Amino acid sequence: MLWVLFVWARDAGNVESAYQSSELAVLQAWQLLKVDLGHDTAASREAGETFNELVELHFGIFDEMVSAKILPHVDKRHAISMAVGSSSPVDINLKMFDLAGRIALNILWRLWRQPDNPPLPSVRGECGDALVSDLTQGLVHLIRNNPSLLAPMQDAQSIEIALGLMAFTMQENWQQAGANWIEALIDNIIFNFRSHGRYPTIEASYRELLRHPREKTDEYRKDKTAGSTIIPLLRLWETKLPSRKPDRLAQFSTEHLAHCNCQLWFPDEDSEERIYAGDDRHGSMLNGVPVGEDLSAAWEAVDGECKDHPHFQSLSAIDMQHWPVVLMACRHYRIPVPPNLWIDLVRPESS
Repeated sequence: MLWVLFVWARDAGNVESAYQSSELAVLQAWQLLKVDLGHDTAASREAGETFNELVELHFGIFDEMVSAKILPHVDKRHAISMAVGSSSPVDINLKMFDLAGRIALNILWRLWRQPDNPPLPSVRGECGDALVSDLTQGLVHLIRNNPSLLAPMQDAQSIEIALGLMAFTMQENWQQAGANWIEALIDNIIFNFRSHGRYPTIEASYRELLRHPREKTDEYRKDKTAGSTIIPLLRLWETKLPSRKPDRLAQFSTEHLAHCNCQLWFPDEDSEERIYAGDDRHGSMLNGVPVGEDLSAAWEAVDGECKDHPHFQSLSAIDMQHWPVVLMACRHYRIPVPPNLWIDLVRPESS
């Protein structure tokens, strides 16, 4: 049925619904087939073939929508932003981050499919896959030529930022691109906060985003930045990809975000049964992550959370070394990417 939808959508010249449906199909298929996967039986092999066919179809839909129609134009200034067809900066911002997340996730899927991969994401040298290089270069062009991607408006966009930074960091020759993006993100977040511009807000509704910021007061600003997943993500990641302005985010956080609960999301005992199905009643937050100049307490807290809670390792997609499935669930269902998937990419050697 999904194949039929794809063909109809392709003939109509709009495969957006097919793309979203294919993501959902992959996740629901994993939820249904995971009990049969990983065994040396005929049923297990059949389940594996079915799942692989769905992933390949998802790749085909991505290629039809992104590789064929979008990537050829990402090197042109504002071309993709203009193609959104809206004069609202909110529409453009949301669509650009969504697109960046799709490209980054596809890169990560393709990196995962490389031979001799470790169980979790790791830094590697030259990938050797021309398509991965082309997609990564396309993501760089997309960020460079669409300034909206330098200024997140919504805290939930930490998901796309995490996916993009993972895609850059896993490839040694693209890590500088990740460092440049971090620097620009920090600069714009600080500028927009200080000028009462569209700094990242905890609000999730489209209506509230359109009105943000409704007030230019310290009280309003504190209310809309009561929590953050973007700040601790960027603060920890910049230790791996240092910018030319070290500790600027730490100083800003100390001066202006003392009220903000810096948070990171982790799976819990209910996540295995709910994360692939779209039920958001699972997971836990590590609250109060210290993001000052001395990050030793932050590393200790994150490492402790990773070690003391085995729920991440018990996720079937992690146990069977299919970690992109967890990333797909995070992007599709709007769940912050758990540090378990990226902590080894950024942890200092001395930590």
